[in-house]
Amino acid sequence: MTRDEKIAAKKLKLEAKNADIQSMLTYYKEKKYENQELIDKVDTISDEILSGKNHMYIREKFFGAMIDKLELKNGAEIGVDVGEFSNKLLKTCSLQKLYGIDFWPDSFGSDYREGFFDKNGDNRYTQCQNNLKEFIDNGRCELIKATSVEAASKFEDNSLDFVYIDGDHSLFMILDLIAWQPKIKVGGILSGHDWKNGPKSGINDARGQQLDYEVRRCTEYFARRYGCPLRIVGGIIKSWWWVKN
Repeated sequence: MTRDEKIAAKKLKLEAKNADIQSMLTYYKEKKYENQELIDKVDTISDEILSGKNHMYIREKFFGAMIDKLELKNGAEIGVDVGEFSNKLLKTCSLQKLYGIDFWPDSFGSDYREGFFDKNGDNRYTQCQNNLKEFIDNGRCELIKATSVEAASKFEDNSLDFVYIDGDHSLFMILDLIAWQPKIKVGGILSGHDWKNGPKSGINDARGQQLDYEVRRCTEYFARRYGCPLRIVGGIIKSWWWVKN
């Protein structure tokens, strides 16, 4: 295959992928849900945010704006890792309290770039504490060292306004959705990162092999099963979200 043929084939593959995503989005947009008036209200706010300038599709900008527009007060990030996203989000919005949840395992990282992920979980935990020190000190952030499901059990149902899931990206992510959906108040946002299926999720199996990304499959399955209005935002790396209805 010539260079031009490879470029053309790659373009066709990308167009097919985008058409597939658009078809999925159309399905969820046109579907009617319980509490449709709430969903329409939140969709209008989302559209207004994304119609603005300054790259509002970037996750911390988009979710920061959604948090402020919807007047959300508390939330959690699942899979906070070194605290990069939490730091940016807290600088972007007026969220009063964000719980940073992780158990900082040693065997984490997709290895897509050598040395990108520090394999030592304690090192990443220390880096997270340093990155979020300002917000830990002023009470806007609290770190919880636990697995996602363990941490969810510490929260009452309908007690959180916002949750962002960026932990296990394999099929086990379905457990995060089951654990955290009840913790969200009606009108709150459940969301997460890396909306895709594909190789090397960063989680190893029993033989040390990387499990596949299954975030898209899990979120679509859960959304169809429980009537959640799934939405997508982002550039090359996409986030997913829905308002709890």
